[in-house]
Amino acid sequence: MKNEGILFYLSGEQGSVPEIAAGNPEPNFFKDVEVIGDGRKGKALRCLPTQLLAYWAPGNLYSQRGTVSFFWRSRTPLGPTEFPLFRVSFADHSSWDALFMRIDYNGHGIDAFVTDVNLSRLRVSHRFEALPEPDQWFHVAFSWDETVGVRLYIDGELAAKLDREALLYAGLDQFGTHSRVISNAQVQSSYNYMRTGDFDEITVFDRMLTDGEVRAVSRLEMSALAKLPARDLREERWNREWQRRFGFDAGEMPAALTHPATAVRKVEIHDAWDHKRWWWKGCDGIRETTWPGVYNRSGLPGRTDYFVLPDWDCYSVSGKEITFQPVKDAYFNHIEISGSAAGQLRIHGRMEEQLKVRRESCERSVLRLAEPVRNVDITFTNDVIEEPIGDITLLQVEPGVAPEGAAREMFRFAPDDGKMGPECFDGVRAFVAGRFAADERRCFAGD
Repeated sequence: MKNEGILFYLSGEQGSVPEIAAGNPEPNFFKDVEVIGDGRKGKALRCLPTQLLAYWAPGNLYSQRGTVSFFWRSRTPLGPTEFPLFRVSFADHSSWDALFMRIDYNGHGIDAFVTDVNLSRLRVSHRFEALPEPDQWFHVAFSWDETVGVRLYIDGELAAKLDREALLYAGLDQFGTHSRVISNAQVQSSYNYMRTGDFDEITVFDRMLTDGEVRAVSRLEMSALAKLPARDLREERWNREWQRRFGFDAGEMPAALTHPATAVRKVEIHDAWDHKRWWWKGCDGIRETTWPGVYNRSGLPGRTDYFVLPDWDCYSVSGKEITFQPVKDAYFNHIEISGSAAGQLRIHGRMEEQLKVRRESCERSVLRLAEPVRNVDITFTNDVIEEPIGDITLLQVEPGVAPEGAAREMFRFAPDDGKMGPECFDGVRAFVAGRFAADERRCFAGD
């Protein structure tokens, strides 16, 4: 199989060793998985009930867009019980299973979804006319693109689709087969998630394949793909994606810095309360984590599920209001909020003097206060319960220069050719390559 357009390819011919891996080729977990000789093409992998099979996602799969493709057979009769076939996890999250993607047998067909950075899911569902026989291989392909939506194919034919733009850009951790959970915290197969099945030709592509390309993959006739051209921000599709990702489509732009020199200081938030639950994941600086956590019977789009998991550190009424408590005696005049939550922000202190402002839904909004405040709480009241805040940041922005006598250093940077600097740079290069698509990254090095 040609490399162009393929990020990860595992045929089973070399056991756990993938033929192609743009990221780390070593499995993070490989247990109770056997190599068998009667795959859809040559050898394949047989997952036993207690199997653990997971690979690192960075570089091998990107959240913005792609296609996951594999052949699968049940080996035992399919019935009404649902179970996962394939999972991809976020690098961090506020839910127990940290699911970015899941492809399931849903009791009568195939379900698949991706989770956007604001907890909602783009989910599609399919029903078999007749359940596949235990010895019958069938092909599953699931593709996603944050500017288009999602597509599910069975044996090369489009089975379901959802057209919806979404903000999918996020850090990913691992991906793998079956399992109760594959996440940044744990990988396990246990309880009623212990499931057998055979996999062959597991492939991850760097793009949403066309109908014809998926059909060719399902027939083992895939020809070489063309290299993806760099996206041009002059095109409306890519410009809209870029604007949405960084909050440049917000109704109000950040106030300009008008002084010759500006000092910026971050004011930490050490306490945040939703009812009586201390909740720090909306102010921890990690975009993949959110306030609130995920309620089991969530009303967010696509989250209704047949797998009943614990309510993850939240009440049924969580996600309506949260109060952030900044550190004492620290002034701030600038508030940045990421996430889909829209509502009222109330800044209030002991004397009940308060300022009310409106926050509209967008990826990143910025509010500059007319005067700096301190020793106040910030209460956000959500218009729609559960719509999340990804992060809130408080800053003091004012005219200023570095203190006199402070040490200063000067660096000269040039485009990185991959050979510059000490070996410690290699880890940075690997992280950047694993997190950002090729046309989104550029490294500079210097001394």
